[in-house]
Amino acid sequence: MEPVPVKTSSKLRVTYSLHLAESASRSQVVVLHHGILHTRATFLDLIAALNQLGIHAVMIEQQSQDAGFWRNCIGMGAYAEGMKDALVAIRTALAASEEPLQIGIVAVHSMGGEIWEETREKYPELRRPTVMMAPIPQNGALRTSLRLLRDYPFAFLKAALTFSVLSLAKTPEQVKRLFFHETANMEVVRRTTSQLTHSPFWSYLQLTFRWLLRPKISRQDMPQLLLYSESDYIFQPWEFDKTRKLYGDLLDEQAMLGGHDFFIGDARPTAAAIQEFFEKHKKVRTDDIHQ
Repeated sequence: MEPVPVKTSSKLRVTYSLHLAESASRSQVVVLHHGILHTRATFLDLIAALNQLGIHAVMIEQQSQDAGFWRNCIGMGAYAEGMKDALVAIRTALAASEEPLQIGIVAVHSMGGEIWEETREKYPELRRPTVMMAPIPQNGALRTSLRLLRDYPFAFLKAALTFSVLSLAKTPEQVKRLFFHETANMEVVRRTTSQLTHSPFWSYLQLTFRWLLRPKISRQDMPQLLLYSESDYIFQPWEFDKTRKLYGDLLDEQAMLGGHDFFIGDARPTAAAIQEFFEKHKKVRTDDIHQ
């Protein structure tokens, strides 16, 4: 379906799109949210793979490029509010459909992980079992910024001076290094490059200095699955140690191939991991989402 606009108090353009599987084994859906610079389009292959496995998907997209002069001042709190508003709208739409559906699990990528953690921290009634795909570490992304400064000093300084994170991923070569494995299909890399879009510079700073600029995240009593890649340039596996400690026995994890955007190059393994988690936790009670 085409994206449905969501009424929200934030300056972000918030939409959701429902992607129904032809033959679904359950009356629940997976809710997806993208990461920094990413869009709904980058998730279409993963959504198709989930549908092929009989899983309904709903994609939440939040974009800042239409927010005018102050778009670089949008912070993570706005994204959390937008996600809350989207979840409320999704729940209402699902309940009103011909065959009523419920939100089953949430699957989030990179910055989407930070957005979701802050959303459910502020609105605990939204909690659902969660798949975290290379999420922002609990310590923040400072090490990522230092790597970028070391490897791309001129591009990094340009990004800082122009308040444009997107300038770090303007060419397919940059995108391949940042988001993919060295053996990535260049056609996929070029397609992804054309799909990347603006992200607020203030949000980037909040992600970088998460421990200083964002509220503390507490342990959630819901199952978690951490998916990461050994070849991820953005976040290395050991950077999730604090995440592992926070969630403890609630957290399962699985290594994936393909770098930070492992869900793009070959979506099927990611879809299979999500399906396994989805089926494993099908008995977890679905909490009501309140406005």
